[in-house]
Parts: sequence; structure tokens; C-alpha cells
Amino acid sequence: MIKKLLLISAIHLLLFSIIGCESTPKKKVPLSIEQKIVKLANEGKKGNQNSVNKLANILGKNQNSEVRALAAQKIGEYGLKGANKQLLNSLEMDDDTVRKEVVLSLGKVRVESNFKKVLAVWKNLKEKNILRNRALQSLGYFKQKAAINTIVKAIKEYSYNRTRKRIAILALGTSKTRAGAQQLIKLLKKEKSNYTIAEALVIAKQQSSYDQIRKFLNKRLYYNELDSNFKTLVTLLANEKYKKAIPTFAHAFLQSNNSELKKTLLETFKEMNLNNSYVTPTVTKLNLRARPNTRAKITGSLNARKIATVMIKSPIKHKIDGKHDFWYKVKTGGNKIGWLFGGYLKILNHKNIDNIEVD
Repeated sequence: MIKKLLLISAIHLLLFSIIGCESTPKKKVPLSIEQKIVKLANEGKKGNQNSVNKLANILGKNQNSEVRALAAQKIGEYGLKGANKQLLNSLEMDDDTVRKEVVLSLGKVRVESNFKKVLAVWKNLKEKNILRNRALQSLGYFKQKAAINTIVKAIKEYSYNRTRKRIAILALGTSKTRAGAQQLIKLLKKEKSNYTIAEALVIAKQQSSYDQIRKFLNKRLYYNELDSNFKTLVTLLANEKYKKAIPTFAHAFLQSNNSELKKTLLETFKEMNLNNSYVTPTVTKLNLRARPNTRAKITGSLNARKIATVMIKSPIKHKIDGKHDFWYKVKTGGNKIGWLFGGYLKILNHKNIDNIEVD
């Protein structure tokens, strides 16, 4: 759980850093005033409307732009809908130092009627880039189909602009909608190594997309494309305890050399009470036999980078090519059943999970 929270926090920090490195006002706000604003925001989140009103009053009347900007930021960060009217006023009347915080907070407070105001900022080519980028990010907080469509259009139109494209992709994740997740899956199939898409899927956390992610991971395993994108998505499904992906987790554990990923998967196996063992060949291809000996009829084969579930193992070890090992009766992903010699297998034994050590 701690790893999960750290991953999500890191992703959000990355998102803020790419939008002009201005998620907080540049100039120092006096510590006493900053502490007062944070205190009011905390009280407001707990339901104290008087504190929300005081915060809105700071946003509307304080003489320091940096202080007003900080007030706007905290209103959004704490989701204080009671200050929405002042946010709208500030968007129209204040300077850009404040407006860049306001336009993002208009999305964060989750008031759907703010959508048109935020959209207008995004569409206004005369606005500064920082303001348009913040508006694009803000669109991710709206559930409306029009918001998703606008973000998708931005990804296509600004494919040459890495910063803006990244903002738009992460905004799809921020939407936390099925539609947003499906758009991310489409992008993932086209740009399988685009790490931002994986980050966005972690933010979205939409179960409707998990099976498609699982299938995507299985393809990456087959082609041995175990990059940072792969690790992020495996970790997402593992943290979500997605049972259908257990064979994928087992395959990743057997094939990956990433110790951090293997440790995460081990924890997942323990938490999910793994009750099957899995094998994958250490050679290009192994023949499946009808019985546990090399004279038996070949019933199929298991290729390297494929995985099979162990059904039973032979009662005694056999010696083949100088190797002493058991035979394993397995079932492949294609539902073929047969015996494989253990001397040419990597094995994940569910009965031995507690004794596995990862360097």
C-alpha cells in the first residue's frame, strides 16, 4: 500500500512539474499567511463554511497577487466548492498570476458547470501557454463526454508538443472515467513504450481497463519487452489484486530480472494466497508428452516466453541429458495438457513462496 501511494504521489508531482514548474507561486508568501491559508483550507474541508468564506475573501481582496494565487490553489487542492463563486469572479477579474491557479482549481472543485469557463480558456489562443496548459489539465476533472473529447483532440493536434501532449494524456487519467481509460488503452496500443500513458492508467484506476492491460502485458512478455512501462502496469494490477492477471504476474516473476518488480509480485502472491504453481521453458521450445517420459507421444509444445499451470508432478525424479528433475503435468494457456521435464523449466512453486528470496 505504501508503494502504491508513493507511486501515485510521484506521478502527480511529475504532472505539476511539467506545466511550467509553477504549481506554487514563484515569490515567497510570508510563512504566517501561508499557514493561515492552509489552516482555513483544512477547516473548510472539514465542513467549516466560515473558513471557506474567509479563504474566498483572501482570494478576492488580498492586495498581494501571490497570496491570492496561493488561496486559489488551496481552494482547488482541498475541493472547497463553497468558494466556487469567487473562483469564477477571479477568473474574469484577476491577473494571470492568480488566474493560472484559478483555472485549475475550477476543475479540482468538481463543479460541472465550470466546464464551459475552463473550456473557453483552453480554446482562447490569445491566452498565455501556462494558462492554456492549466485549462487543459483542469478539463481532466470534468466527467462530461465533451471534456474527454476535447482532451483527445488536443493529444492529436499537439502530438508535436511533448509537454502539452503529456498534460493531455495525464488529464485523461485524472478524469477517472471509463471513457478516459478506454482512450488511454487505444493510445497504449499505438505507443506501447510511452510511459506517460502508463502513469495515466495508474491515476485512472478503472477496472474496466484491467483485462485489456493484462492482454497488453502478455504481449510484452512474449516479445520480452519488460521496460519501465511494463513494470508500472504490472504493479498497477498487482496493487489492485486483479485475480485474472495471476498467470501474468507469475510469468513476469519468472521472466523479469527486475528485483524491485519481483519483490512487489512476491508480496502480491502472499496477499492473494497463490494456490497454483507455474512453469516456463528455459529453452526455445519444449514438447508436451502424453506421459512423463521422452518416448511418449508428443501432444503439443510450450514455447519460451509462454507459461503453463502445473497440475501435478511425477513421484520420482528422472535423469535426462545429465539433469535430474521431476516431470510436470501442465495445462497451457491454449488448454493443451501434457508433461514437461523440469530440467528445462523455470518454476514458481506456490508452496515455497515464503522461502523465495530476491536479490
